[in-house]
Amino acid sequence: KHPRKYRALVNFLSHCLKNEGQYEFKSAAVTCLENVIQEIPDAREIGLFTLAEFIEDCQYPSIHIQVMNLLAKEAQNIPNPAKIARLINNRTLLEGPEIRAAAITTLGKFAQTKPKLVNQIRPILEQ
Repeated sequence: KHPRKYRALVNFLSHCLKNEGQYEFKSAAVTCLENVIQEIPDAREIGLFTLAEFIEDCQYPSIHIQVMNLLAKEAQNIPNPAKIARLINNRTLLEGPEIRAAAITTLGKFAQTKPKLVNQIRPILEQ
């Protein structure tokens, strides 16, 4: 309804993701942020970076996978996805197999759509 107010909304959702909360609350905040990213192009970069930072501390595998799928789909449209790729790289080393698989798939899509990132992503994928 008020697309110019996206910064306040993204900031609020970021705080929601950082604070304590149950699965349903975190999932709703991620879904809301996903809707903001898809509806307001100006919010894409800040929203995706917020989600990429969130997966560092997220304890729910299904939310990790939801965020990874969104990052794979949307991050190719931002000017500098290398920052997000670095955060995803940590998931390939520190998480369980299903999250690692989602992270590797996401990095593969980054490499496919952003040729400049191929040299950074190739060693990660070869590991």
